[in-house]
Amino acid sequence: MANDGFKGYETNIISARDLLEIPVEIISIGPSIDLALKGGITEGSVGVLSGKPGCGKTTTSLQIAANACKANPNRTVIYEDIEHRLEKKNLLGIHNLNLDRFEIVRSSKDSILTAEKHCELIEKKIIANPGCIMIVDSLSFMCPQVEYEKEFGEMTRGGSSALQAKLLRRLANIARPTDCIIICMTHVAPNLSGYGAKWQEKTSQMLAYGADWKLMCTSEPKAWMDGPNQIGQTVTWDVVKSDLGGSGTQAESWIRYGYGIDSIMEYAILSIDLGLIESKGAWNTINFGPDKGKKLNGKEKVREYLSENPEVVKELDKLIKEMV
Repeated sequence: MANDGFKGYETNIISARDLLEIPVEIISIGPSIDLALKGGITEGSVGVLSGKPGCGKTTTSLQIAANACKANPNRTVIYEDIEHRLEKKNLLGIHNLNLDRFEIVRSSKDSILTAEKHCELIEKKIIANPGCIMIVDSLSFMCPQVEYEKEFGEMTRGGSSALQAKLLRRLANIARPTDCIIICMTHVAPNLSGYGAKWQEKTSQMLAYGADWKLMCTSEPKAWMDGPNQIGQTVTWDVVKSDLGGSGTQAESWIRYGYGIDSIMEYAILSIDLGLIESKGAWNTINFGPDKGKKLNGKEKVREYLSENPEVVKELDKLIKEMV
């Protein structure tokens, strides 16, 4: 295709055939969420994790980072810690998270970062680190300069939303060319007006347009018990948007404390739900593969069996995808 007369823009103009041949890398989150998203999330995308406090947004974002870095160890993870709540337990609670290539950006006593400064640093960090994972925690807690200048009780209108909208427009333009994955966290609150959606997000409406994928949790997490001990929680995510075509679905994510998303347990649960493993009371019977007919007492025993047989997990993954 000739591009005569467009000197200086040669890298900006491609043919439709070229677009078809550009490979798209898909990053896994966990088996349940991946199925709901029709595969996972794509490299070079802007995503949103929206929900109540304690629903697993931080754990899920860190799990995405760990999985993406496992696929490509040269990636850098940048955590824009606007809320200043990232803790040691969060970092140690994700298996395989590489902390040697993990940067945290947050306010210090010598430099308080306003929303404007956070936005500037987010953009600069992405451009300087192609292929990075940028986690923004969270958009809803960005505080613009004007709010610092006003007295308590003085009202400000639109400053934060306008700034977020500008940031999201700019991120949408740089995520794909830099192959970065940008994860924006935000919070929800009940809509008390009686009009529109039941839940409202504390962010700009631009989020609905600028995001490639979006997961929302508005229900309370359920305790995951092992006898009398709580070892984790299950979280139900609504897939509001997916660039791979999974919008309108749901996923039950199993988060094990001190580990992250427990993919093996999710394979166990999905296998039981789909009948690949028959469950009657506490007993579970394998209905596929060389161990067909094998009986296991309790879901933890199913998980133990799968963790000890990675080839069985590969076969399960294939069978589940074919069925779903």
